[in-house]
Amino acid sequence: MLTIMPAVAAAVVVSLSSVAALAQDYPRRPLRLIAPFPPGGGVDFLARIVGQKMTENWDQQVVIDNRSGGSGIIGMEIAARAAPDGYTILMSEVGTLSKATPVTTPRSGLACWCP
Repeated sequence: MLTIMPAVAAAVVVSLSSVAALAQDYPRRPLRLIAPFPPGGGVDFLARIVGQKMTENWDQQVVIDNRSGGSGIIGMEIAARAAPDGYTILMSEVGTLSKATPVTTPRSGLACWCP
C-alpha cells in the first residue's frame, strides 16, 4: 500500500498540471455576460458582482449586457443565438429559463445551449 501512494500522488500532480496547461489561453478576449433584465434589478446586481470577480480572477474584462424585455426572452434569444465559443455567458433566473424553452433559434432544444 505504501508503494502505491507515491505513484498515485505523481499521477494526480501530472493530471492537474495538464488541465492547467489546457486552460491557460482562455479567455483571450473580453467576455459578455448577458443579464436578460433591466439594470438595477436582482439579476443585474448579481451579474455585476459575479462579473467583477471573474474580471479579477481571469485578468480579462467581463462586459455586463442588460437585454431586458419579454420577461427575459429577448436576452435569452440573444444568448442562444450567440456563437458557441464560450465568450457569451447568460445569467438568468429559473422562471425565465422555463419560459424560454420554445425559443426559435438556428439550433433547437439543448443544442442551442450546449456548444
